[in-house]
Amino acid sequence: MTMNKIFRTVAILTIPIAVYATANPPASQPVDAIVQEINELEGQWHAALVKGDLAGINKILAAEYVEIFGEGRRTREEVIKYTASGEYKPESIEMKDVNVRIYDGVVLVTGKYLEKSTLRGKDISGLSWLTDVFVKRDGRWQCVLTHFAQAPQS
Repeated sequence: MTMNKIFRTVAILTIPIAVYATANPPASQPVDAIVQEINELEGQWHAALVKGDLAGINKILAAEYVEIFGEGRRTREEVIKYTASGEYKPESIEMKDVNVRIYDGVVLVTGKYLEKSTLRGKDISGLSWLTDVFVKRDGRWQCVLTHFAQAPQS
């Protein structure tokens, strides 16, 4: 699937959900359980990034995963390669003001993403707004899209 198709698909799925849908969790799992599961996944993902645990990251990211940030975008494979290279070294990652919205098999996570990290030896620590989109496949949640936007420094 091309990147344009991925972006169109995500837009087609998320814009109507964000504008028109009401929370509608899968009947098989209570809302609180889904929120807890997603929060745990986010924590596992951040811990895997800090540890450089490529298997952990690989498990959470869907095959078509895309990360959008100020300088561009990365695919799942690029995120794994980038993390494995050691260029990016997160020391700590913390989420604040997390909001989890659940829609038929899709979860939108928004919040503040505070990281202390370096890139090629340069400090890139800071605060960003984060949006993650998870889909449920084969009984487990996987992230298909992350979007970062730099938050104002206060």
